[in-house]
Amino acid sequence: MRSLKNIILRSFAILLIIGTSSCTNFFIKERPADVRPTPKVPNIRYEISSISIATEDIPASFLFNLKRYLFAELSKRKLLGRKEDNPHQIRILIGYYRVVKDADANHVVSVVDVTDPGAEEILDESEINTSVQKARNIEDVAKLHARDIVKFLAGEKKKK
Repeated sequence: MRSLKNIILRSFAILLIIGTSSCTNFFIKERPADVRPTPKVPNIRYEISSISIATEDIPASFLFNLKRYLFAELSKRKLLGRKEDNPHQIRILIGYYRVVKDADANHVVSVVDVTDPGAEEILDESEINTSVQKARNIEDVAKLHARDIVKFLAGEKKKK
């Protein structure tokens, strides 16, 4: 009789241990993870302040398409600011332009400055160099150059 009682007590103890081990809150309290509030990075918005040229041989259609594609890319990435957003100002100076239809090497080089809207202090600047092999037309080059500029503004392209 005593051995049956010992078997029942041992079985009950084993079941109790197995049952409570699946319930982690019973014996062991997990410490909550170190939850620190992550600082919110402000959403920087941009506004195209100016596009100017340092060379005379740039067609007006290139400037028009560059501005159009810049607006489109900034809007698509939700980086285009309104006046009430107090956006950073973008100033673009196109310093080198060589685009020939079906040429092996087409280049556009611009200097992009980002300024604080209030102080006109230069916050960031970079030289954006876009090379296009066998461009079909000026519009293709403008589109790719606008993408390179927006990649810089979004932090995806390293400064030069």
